[in-house]
Amino acid sequence: YQSNPNDTKLLADYAKYMSKYADMCDKFDKWESQNLNAAEQAYYIDVQARVSKKLLEVSNA
Repeated sequence: YQSNPNDTKLLADYAKYMSKYADMCDKFDKWESQNLNAAEQAYYIDVQARVSKKLLEVSNA
């Protein structure tokens, strides 16, 4: 981004990742509606936190 902020490929990549993120959120929502054991719930929370952290890092770059 910093070397060429007008690169249209970046916008296309961003749209692709946001589509994947929306799909992941949808799948997580469906998964969350099922009964999770403690290990599954811990994993779910960990993954959600990691994804959110990466998105924040990218949006602040």
